[in-house]
Amino acid sequence: MIARVSPLRIGVVGPMVGGSRSIAQSACLGLERLGHEVRFLDNASFAPHLDAIRRAPDPDAMKNAMAHELFKLAAQETCARLLSYKPDVALYLAQSPVLSDADTAPLREAGVLTIFWLVEDRRVFTYWQRSASRFDVLWGIQDEGFAAELAALASTQFAFVPLACDSAPAAAPPRPGQREPWKDAVTFAGSAYPNRVELLRELARPELGLRIVGPGFAADPALRPYVAVDRTVPHETFPAIFAGSRINLNLSSSLANTDWRARKDLLNPRAFEIAGAGGFQLAESLLPIERFFEPGREVAVFSSPQEARELIARYTADPAARQEMAARAQQRALAEHTYERRLAKALEQLPAWRARAESR
Repeated sequence: MIARVSPLRIGVVGPMVGGSRSIAQSACLGLERLGHEVRFLDNASFAPHLDAIRRAPDPDAMKNAMAHELFKLAAQETCARLLSYKPDVALYLAQSPVLSDADTAPLREAGVLTIFWLVEDRRVFTYWQRSASRFDVLWGIQDEGFAAELAALASTQFAFVPLACDSAPAAAPPRPGQREPWKDAVTFAGSAYPNRVELLRELARPELGLRIVGPGFAADPALRPYVAVDRTVPHETFPAIFAGSRINLNLSSSLANTDWRARKDLLNPRAFEIAGAGGFQLAESLLPIERFFEPGREVAVFSSPQEARELIARYTADPAARQEMAARAQQRALAEHTYERRLAKALEQLPAWRARAESR
């Protein structure tokens, strides 16, 4: 059973661009299914203006100044809309437009509990260190040492709230004549981080059936023949990709060369989304997937390119084992790792958070 709190009015603030927008949308659905009144403040309408600024032929200093003004406008508009809505809780997703204390102070003065959900690696995206004090509560998808780091910077409260999956993933219906290049393929869907490019080069062999869906990989000559879709696909396409692929690769991400082989302390949304959609998952061992799924029973895990190739061959030859593991992972995901369950558990702490916020 999902523990429930009394119905709340919740404003969910999304970013202009980025992956956290789809997480914000999924959170809205989860909160609505829990019986809360939810309003999504979608800042995607500012995205075309931001893109125009970035593509302008002006000097970088001028473009940075224009982008700052755009974010400032979005932040002011967001605050005004929230004050008009008068929610009990304002939940800001990572990359939401918040530039200064003035962007959240009026909400806190009006008795709105402000929460920031950092659905990113805190060690890579460090802006939270400057902005944490603007919120009453910070949710993180990492827990080891995060609370202590936050306490050294601000009186903001901390909660570990991992990512999750939709309880009823709805795949966008294919358009007439639309190809599904991932059908029965070994698929990777995501962006071209350096470590992913390096690993996928090792799997770029015709006999493995690799297909890549996502931007940036076609720039690598070795991977170009295996790129099925050279762009970011809409999030609603992912359930069809995950369910239709023979094997879904789940790879860690890293921007720094020296960090390519480092063990991660966060699990990406793909792990939950693949399982929730009923897909078979082959995950890199750098991801802490064992905290949420049982390796060898619900997901397969590899530690080297050679092991990845061996497991691809093994599970390609054993579709029954793939189907059984995918079914067990989906059962686990829908029982324990949906946004409804994740958010219901988090909101159980709401009375304590509010009491501490009022005493700040």
